[in-house]
Amino acid sequence: MVFGLYFLLPKKCRPVVLLVASLIFYMSWNWYLVFLIVGTILISYFAAILIKKYESKKVRLTILISSLILIVGALIVFKYLNLILETISSIINAINHNHDSNLFVKILLPVGISFYTFQTVSYVVDVYNNKLEPERNFIYFSLYVCFFPQLVAGPIERPENLLPQLKNEDPINLDNIQQGLRYMLIGFVKKEGIKDKQEQDRISNYVKTKCDSIKELILNGRFADKYSKIIAFLQTLAENIALG
Repeated sequence: MVFGLYFLLPKKCRPVVLLVASLIFYMSWNWYLVFLIVGTILISYFAAILIKKYESKKVRLTILISSLILIVGALIVFKYLNLILETISSIINAINHNHDSNLFVKILLPVGISFYTFQTVSYVVDVYNNKLEPERNFIYFSLYVCFFPQLVAGPIERPENLLPQLKNEDPINLDNIQQGLRYMLIGFVKKEGIKDKQEQDRISNYVKTKCDSIKELILNGRFADKYSKIIAFLQTLAENIALG
């Protein structure tokens, strides 16, 4: 659905479609936690702009430290608070054997919090170190933080890598599709349980050098004989795309 809307709507609407889809994806886990990621986006967005605005090293450093405390502080509270409390309880119990302390807070771990926290931290730090210009477009920056295909599974993306791709108005071409299917096929083969390193390298080289078209990549008989399950998956994927 998102794929279809992205290409059906005008190009200027595409970033908004992706951002709305990303926020809906995030809210599908727990809707009220969207305020956490939105807060992280706002803090890092304005912190980077203010860091760039001021020339005073003291002011810039104050803004940087304040933003990092807020961003990383949220990660610590939601992900590591109970670990800290458990450690404190263990220390108290070790000191006072007659006291049974069990500190615990019932708190829900927000989805993808580690990924978007470290992405925003790296962004603000890079702006502070003058390695990167702050992104002025709020839609694109928000999308950089909460882009749903990599929000949960990663990887943690650098802004100079992901932002230009998000701004690319024509992101899909035949070469990219072919290369993407190659990577998928290599990954699926390795994940299927091929433990031998030489066998992995042989298969990787085969896919890279012998498959010169999407059709051959999917339908090559020699490869399909041994890895029919993977080929069937890719065939279904290609058919679904074709039927679109």
